Amino acid sequence: MSQSFPKSDADLQRLRISHESTDSTHRPDSLSNAASSSAAADDLDLDDLAEQFAEEIRHGGKPSIEAYAKRHAEFADEIRDLFPTILTMEKLNRRKQKETLAAKAKAELDIDQLGDYRVINEIARGGMGIVYEAEQVSLGRRVAVKVLPKQLLSSEKDIQRFQREALTAAKLHHTNIVPVFGTGEQDGHHYIVMQYIMGVGLDEILSELRSNVLREPSISIRSDSSGSARSLHIKHNAAALLHSEIRRDSLQRSTTQSLSASMTASIAGSNGRSDGSTKTANQDNAPEVSSRTSSSSNRPVTINANLNAEFWRNVAKIGLQAASALHYAHSHHTLHRDIKPGNLLLDDEGVVWVADFGLAKAVEQDNVTWTGDIVGTIGYMAPERFTGQTDERSDIYGLGLTLYELVTFQRAFEGRDRVSVMQKVTSHQLAAPRKRNPSIPKDLETIILKATAADPNDRYQTAEELADDLDAFLEDRPIKARRMPLTEQLVRWCRKNKAVAGLTAAVAALLIAISVSTSVGYMQQVEQRRQADEMRRQSDQFVDEAVNVLERIYGQFSPNATAMMSASSIEPDEDSGMFDSHDSMPISKDVAFVLENLLSFYDDLSQRSSDATSVLVKSVMANRRVGDIHYRLGDLSSARSAYERAIERFGSLPDETKLNSTMNVELARVYNGLGTVVRWNGERGKAIEAHETALQHLESALKPDQSVRYEVAHTHFLLYHALHNPFQRRRGPAERDEAEARERHLQLAIQQLEQLLTSEPASAESQFLLARCLAERGQQLRWREWRQPDMNDFEKNAVDRLTHLIERFPHMPDYPFELANVYLQVFHSISRYGSPQRSEGNKCVRCQQDLLETALDVTKNLDRRHPNIPRFMHQQVDIQRFLGRVYAASGDWPKAETAYLAALDQARNIIDEFGDEGGFQSSRLHDIQLDRAQTLVALEDHNTAISILQSSIEFFEGRRESFSQNRFIRRWVEGRLKDAYPLLSTSLRATGDENGADEVLCKARELR
Repeated sequence: MSQSFPKSDADLQRLRISHESTDSTHRPDSLSNAASSSAAADDLDLDDLAEQFAEEIRHGGKPSIEAYAKRHAEFADEIRDLFPTILTMEKLNRRKQKETLAAKAKAELDIDQLGDYRVINEIARGGMGIVYEAEQVSLGRRVAVKVLPKQLLSSEKDIQRFQREALTAAKLHHTNIVPVFGTGEQDGHHYIVMQYIMGVGLDEILSELRSNVLREPSISIRSDSSGSARSLHIKHNAAALLHSEIRRDSLQRSTTQSLSASMTASIAGSNGRSDGSTKTANQDNAPEVSSRTSSSSNRPVTINANLNAEFWRNVAKIGLQAASALHYAHSHHTLHRDIKPGNLLLDDEGVVWVADFGLAKAVEQDNVTWTGDIVGTIGYMAPERFTGQTDERSDIYGLGLTLYELVTFQRAFEGRDRVSVMQKVTSHQLAAPRKRNPSIPKDLETIILKATAADPNDRYQTAEELADDLDAFLEDRPIKARRMPLTEQLVRWCRKNKAVAGLTAAVAALLIAISVSTSVGYMQQVEQRRQADEMRRQSDQFVDEAVNVLERIYGQFSPNATAMMSASSIEPDEDSGMFDSHDSMPISKDVAFVLENLLSFYDDLSQRSSDATSVLVKSVMANRRVGDIHYRLGDLSSARSAYERAIERFGSLPDETKLNSTMNVELARVYNGLGTVVRWNGERGKAIEAHETALQHLESALKPDQSVRYEVAHTHFLLYHALHNPFQRRRGPAERDEAEARERHLQLAIQQLEQLLTSEPASAESQFLLARCLAERGQQLRWREWRQPDMNDFEKNAVDRLTHLIERFPHMPDYPFELANVYLQVFHSISRYGSPQRSEGNKCVRCQQDLLETALDVTKNLDRRHPNIPRFMHQQVDIQRFLGRVYAASGDWPKAETAYLAALDQARNIIDEFGDEGGFQSSRLHDIQLDRAQTLVALEDHNTAISILQSSIEFFEGRRESFSQNRFIRRWVEGRLKDAYPLLSTSLRATGDENGADEVLCKARELR
């Protein structure tokens, strides 16, 4: 199969060399037959295109009208006029099918009468039961009846609990709580009777809002017998929320009987989509899974509507009414346990109704486990509920997430399955609302953030407090909730990072002491000069101690300490117990944020110290370390800013300080960091310049000690990489000189490190860098020994050194990462960079499989233990995707499918966590999908293959147009399309679509 999407300079070079010789011997024979088919497709007329468009919809696809118009320009106007109607008709047809299924389900349940209640029709259904519209015959009033699944109440104890909770809920009398009238049982079916509310759930309104505001397709959350009227009701309430003033409270509202009879009623608690099919409790509680990678990202959404002040006020009014209902229920010792948009109804008077009070508790099982049913909707459950704890603040959390969704138009937590959503909830990976939608008022965001705090102690302690702040927001009064200041963030962060907590506290105490001892008022009270001098001396001592504490904090989190230095390089404090563990300190964006803010302490200290130069020197070092951390986290922009800030601070130093050997080494590290960052940004010339500047500073060092010699070797290694030009095709004298310079830099690095290790053989830092240099030297030999399956001596040496380092320091993540890279390097060589070869028979494929499985084994759980380091995740994607190719080459299609799914899951995680600037990660995602499609064809899962291929082809056609001026990327994209079209033709033909198969083959020929 064709090569993977390039992520690095090395990848680009590999692609350039291997593109012309891509081997396809591992493909199924059917693909070759399809590719060589000479059948010509007839020109499609408008009717054919319309039928093709409709068929895509019927098979679950989401075809783009605009894409059809562009591909068939001769019918563009007709397509834009006709296809929206086809889309609507197909949606109506699908809805009709669902309604038919619902009617069939009702007939199978055979419920026409439940005691005194005559069933009229079904309103909604889900794992928590089916909701019917019914008439209470004796009183002649309309009610809603929820019939619970038999399996939820399987014992006498379950039934007693259900009746007890229903009785408790029936005692709640509040203007924003759906009244419960009673319970009953018939033929083993237990039911609960509630007031019939003419309103729609906020989940349905949110779906409509997304359609209006984000221009997303509107998805029906529930189906019922009068869908068109309900749809109008949803649109009406969504429009009112956006543009009109809804009620602030429920006083003086009209009775439900006065509302339009044409509006279809809804009762909350359907807990899931009513698609006319019965769902289990587990299905019901499953998270909403989205195929849109952007929906769960932290990037801002594109707002296509004018969100005026009234909209934000309406959101606050909804929250105020719901909070009022919760406070009332909590004061009566009743928890809801399942607050979410689907359990909050909004009627056309603007009144919010909270439904299903106590029902979650009523159907709770005795033995709730992680593998069994967790009552409540996963994406709206508070983190503490996963440890079996819940109280009023858990309900507040659910309401906070509902408000979060209303203001951002996105779910707070999404994932591909229950486990992934659970992980996000428990780790509280919640983006600030304004990060997703910058137009949200700050006070409203502050309220939501406080309501959704991970720690229950940080939330509103009562629903009344939440209601008071929402009321203050509506009246434009100051709210009581406040944004967490930096000092408090530091304190909370220290709770989670206890090894550094004492240091941060020491910094704060020292700053207070410095502030007091150097204040003007204090000094004016000192009558004698001797006392003043003593205070200055004490102040300088305080500054020295504060700087020392700060330096230890930064040193503990520096990537050098984390990944490359021996544990013994950080000495423990015997008195304080700090640094009592030799494990590396985990770094994350939160850590980077705190350390970035601590940098301001240096400015304060330099102003208070009589030796400002010394403090400034430490500031240079601290900025460099912050840059290292940002780079390790994949934040190249912030890393660059930190490095440039360090260079600027260095420029403020006196000349005599700049000549100091220690400062020259430090500045060389800064320039090396900057060079690495700009190289990854594609600025090769600036990278070379930065590393050469680093080398100049090292040559200026007065004392060539161990640290200088190590950094010299490191700089030569970085220059070796910076001089590599993956797009270079010309082989003139200049290019040969550059290649010789690369070779020379690598050789100098190896020589320098071998000399260092002669005097310091236990230096983990030098051993690690030498192993990386030897691996590169081994790769150079592979250019001459093409497809040699055995490791050469350089590679074996690198593997031995890395293996020894892993044994010495098992918690250092970079060691297994680089060891896996060596195995990948050998794999790439013998497989023509990712395309498994059969030229040497099954033995060659088996060798490739062994290499990849070994790489997977040595990095087991590395990405999970360090989820904030993107390159660890990228490596796992590569290993799994190449394993998929190897398994496919050997005909083990089930294993290939498993590997591809693992690669895709990790690739989506990367996009969710780190974004997709430039669309490169999406390109890789679709690239893997094309590999997977081959496996699906072999497994004869043609419908799934068609869906994947059509989506990926549309994506790559768009990329081909976007990169029409970039010859290299355009050729890569066209190569992938040449793979995709024959696959699609094969699957279309297998499903009987001969015309479609011929059409895509014609497109494939156009690429030749």
